[in-house]
Amino acid sequence: MWEGAGIVREMNAGLSGYLADKHVTGVAALKGCALPRSVHRFATLGFSERCTSCGRCVTACRDGGYHAISIADRHVVIDRDRCDGCSLCSYVCPEGVIVMLSGS
Repeated sequence: MWEGAGIVREMNAGLSGYLADKHVTGVAALKGCALPRSVHRFATLGFSERCTSCGRCVTACRDGGYHAISIADRHVVIDRDRCDGCSLCSYVCPEGVIVMLSGS
């Protein structure tokens, strides 16, 4: 990762500039400012027979910080309690197996 730290420095500088433009004292001041979700979304397997167990959904979910998807016995397993509904997994699935549903 030759430029990894440089990318983080650029992101940090960009965020600092944005916060200064908006007269926000720091990232901590944003805590609790998000709107509540009125409907929770979660991932589910729509066409499990088409799943190739490529692992892209697992990587996207892990990199997103949720760790809600795993592969067991060549089958994708989604932990709804850990799923945040971000839909990263559905975007990276090359077979269109993972779909997002709304519910509780």
